[in-house]
Formats: sequence, C-alpha cells, structure tokens
Amino acid sequence: MPNEICHLQLVSKSYRRADGMVAALRDSTLTLGSGSITALAGPSGSGKTTLLLIAGGLLKPDAGEVHWNGDAPYRLSADGRAMLRSQTTGFVFQQFHLIPYLTVLENVMVPGLAHKSNGCRTPEYAHQLLAEVRLAHRTHHLPRELSTGERQRVALARALFNRPRLLLADEPTANLDDESAEHVIQRLVTYTTNEKGTLLVATHDPKLLKVADRVVHIDAGKLRS
Repeated sequence: MPNEICHLQLVSKSYRRADGMVAALRDSTLTLGSGSITALAGPSGSGKTTLLLIAGGLLKPDAGEVHWNGDAPYRLSADGRAMLRSQTTGFVFQQFHLIPYLTVLENVMVPGLAHKSNGCRTPEYAHQLLAEVRLAHRTHHLPRELSTGERQRVALARALFNRPRLLLADEPTANLDDESAEHVIQRLVTYTTNEKGTLLVATHDPKLLKVADRVVHIDAGKLRS
C-alpha cells in the first residue's frame, strides 16, 4: 500500500484464563495507509480492542510483526517503544484514562511532555483542540466534574495533541449524543483529510462506518474484509 503508516503481519495474541487459553487474535494481517480511515467492526469480545492495543504499541503480540512507517516498536526496549509511540501514535481509550487530579487542559497536554521543543504543542493548541470538540468552557475543570460524553471528548483532544501520524480509537462515539457524535466524526475526518493522518477505529456506529474508506470485520480474532 502506498504511504504505508502501519502494518500488522500475521499477529496473534492469547490470554490465559481460569478455563485455559483463549485466542483473542489469530494470524491477523492489516495494512493502513496515510490519510485513510479504517473501521474495525465486530461483536463484543471479537478481538477489536486487542488489535488496537497491539497496533498502538501497548500490547506485545505472541507472534507476528508490527511496523510503523518502517520502525518495529516491539523490537525496542520498553522505554524506546514508549518514546516512539509518543512521537507516532495517539490513542482514544474506551475507558478514557484521564488523570483525575489534572484539569481538562492539563490532561490534553500530557502527551506533549516528551516534546516540549515542538512549537505546535502549546497551551494555545490545547485550547484550540478543546474548542473543536466543544469543551472550551471546561478548560479548568477536573475529570470528575465532567459528564461521560465530555470525558470522551477530552480523551479525543488529548490523543490529537501530538499530531500523531497514527490515531487509534476504541468506540469514540459510544458515549455521545447524536450532535456531539457528529462533531467528533467530523473532527476525525478532518484529521485524516487535512493532516494526512491514519485512523483505525473500532466502532458499532453506522455514521462512523459510513465515513470510513474501508470496513474490516473481525470475529473470534480473525480478520476479514
């Protein structure tokens, strides 16, 4: 694929449970190109989150290879992988993972701590992102003071703060009303169109599936287009 940003080659992952080993992902191959939206669709427990975590450098596969623009994150040390991840990827977690004692603005700016020299990663840029997700009025609030949908939008702004080449999102519209979901979808489309970013999103949302360039289905840990 031209301008390949992320490639997963025959990736597998299993988890040990009380009743034995369970295969969450099996021999999965996926290539993501620059400026594209790939939607990952499948039932709960099918392996969507596992695939996102592996693609994002957060969960080492049992087998297979992952490459980001030619770099192999799982061949690096944990520190090296974390540094490369901070330069390359953004992640919108389904459970948000906001830092409870930091304000909304501070949470958005957390990914920029490793890149203080980059001029675009400033409080002004964080304010801009919050305005784009309709949270300019919540800048100095703590996460506990926000609704679930507002926390979801803060998580999106945080994921975009480092202008990642690869953005991974786990059900980013699941906790939003229709109007807020539409704003988030439009921001994701803008990210891929104007910033040439690459989006891999796990979703059940028909509106998000509709704007995807490609929908990849997953069932019992196996991918199929």
